[in-house]
Amino acid sequence: MCESEAKVLANGIRDINLKYFPSKWFASKTVNEITKAITEVNNRREAVLQRIKELEITRFCILNFYLQMEERKHDEAFDTFNIISHSFGMVNMQNHLLFLISNLDEEIRQLKTN
Repeated sequence: MCESEAKVLANGIRDINLKYFPSKWFASKTVNEITKAITEVNNRREAVLQRIKELEITRFCILNFYLQMEERKHDEAFDTFNIISHSFGMVNMQNHLLFLISNLDEEIRQLKTN
């Protein structure tokens, strides 16, 4: 597989993940599990706020890692990795990180609207 084919493959995987993974359903199931587990209204509010805080911290860490990869992806230290992966590895990792961020955003959005 040549470099241009690897990039097309990585972008195709990203597009499939973003278009067809049931993000809203997945987030909704998670939110429902959280809210059903706690029956008292005050405790439910506290649990939801805690979950939002945890998700936002996680999102920040993943986004920070993504931005560091973006900034450093052409550094000499990545030369071997980029050659071996035909430049697919970095794009693939970044796509997965963006996919995770997108799903965290959806869960946060649903928690805030409940």
